[in-house]
Amino acid sequence: MAVPQPRKKALGILFRVLIYAAAFVLLIFPDVFLFIGLQALGSSMGLWVGEPTSNDGEELWATIGGAGAFLAILGCAGLGAWPLSRRYGMRPWLTMAIASGAVIMAYLLLFVPLFF
Repeated sequence: MAVPQPRKKALGILFRVLIYAAAFVLLIFPDVFLFIGLQALGSSMGLWVGEPTSNDGEELWATIGGAGAFLAILGCAGLGAWPLSRRYGMRPWLTMAIASGAVIMAYLLLFVPLFF
């Protein structure tokens, strides 16, 4: 395979950034459910004593639903970005791993301090 021209590769990077930026915005709701579930799970384990909502069952449905939706949206972003990576001469697995890791790290840095 021939090495793509820099301008063509920059266009491919721009499209991938747009796809993962849209995924970042769509991940707000699953992220909230995931952290509500994790907080309820910690409450049911006794980490937050006196929490009035520690037995609502959120530790099960919110954690599983949030994690499942989080993975589904990241997977759909990866499936959408895969053909773009191939077309613009990038390595699909490497670029998907880097982009997904960047989105996950951004959510951890932004939302973990808000919930804990």
